[in-house]
Amino acid sequence: MVCLVHAALTAIVVAGLRSDQKWWAIGYLSAAALHALANLGALLYQLGLISDVVEQLSLLASVALLVIVFERLRRSAARKPSAAAATETVTYFVHQ
Repeated sequence: MVCLVHAALTAIVVAGLRSDQKWWAIGYLSAAALHALANLGALLYQLGLISDVVEQLSLLASVALLVIVFERLRRSAARKPSAAAATETVTYFVHQ
């Protein structure tokens, strides 16, 4: 789960970096906020403020939110035409 969450957070940062010069901070701050949200339940549980069930539910909710954000980014990137695809040349070599 840790690898999945950090990979999605990295994708959010990279999407912010790739989109536009003014959006890099938004991507970074969004990923940092989602990371803090994912850790909040564990922190509150360690302090004895919430039960283990509530901690697990908060983790589930933060991962669900992260999946929704990641899926929106993925769909947005899939709709944009790639500049590399427009200039790509495919060559086939046939051995006879």
